[in-house]
Amino acid sequence: MPCDVLDRAAVLKATEAATTVVCALGMAYSADVWEKSWPVAMDNMLVACESAGARFLFIANLYM
Repeated sequence: MPCDVLDRAAVLKATEAATTVVCALGMAYSADVWEKSWPVAMDNMLVACESAGARFLFIANLYM
């Protein structure tokens, strides 16, 4: 289910019935974007997974 990973409420709603959350997100290739957005996105997804009792599957490299 797509959602804005920077919006905690949206992530919680998208994952509320999940058993597994697959993270395959992409962000612009910009150090500023990654430094500001990546920690927020990861925190939101991990909090949501903990709330739902879901596993978190992180796809590290979509190019392989």
